[in-house]
Amino acid sequence: MDDAIAAANSIKNSLLNYTIVRIARTTNENKINYRLTEKAHPFRTIVSKASVADFLVDGIKFPEKYSFSNRIQKRGVATL
Repeated sequence: MDDAIAAANSIKNSLLNYTIVRIARTTNENKINYRLTEKAHPFRTIVSKASVADFLVDGIKFPEKYSFSNRIQKRGVATL
């Protein structure tokens, strides 16, 4: 965990235009069903790999949509 934090801090402190994606747990369900929350909101959820892929592709196509720290989680699941 310390290595991941150090790596993220190195990227954050650089001049790079970056996106760090943190995914809790994934399923092989072939269904796109997710929502985004901001980093400040805690989350514990499982999301499909299809949802993660959809988010990543959309972020590459439309980077201006994701100008804040996002978390991806399944729709209909309450944040804790």
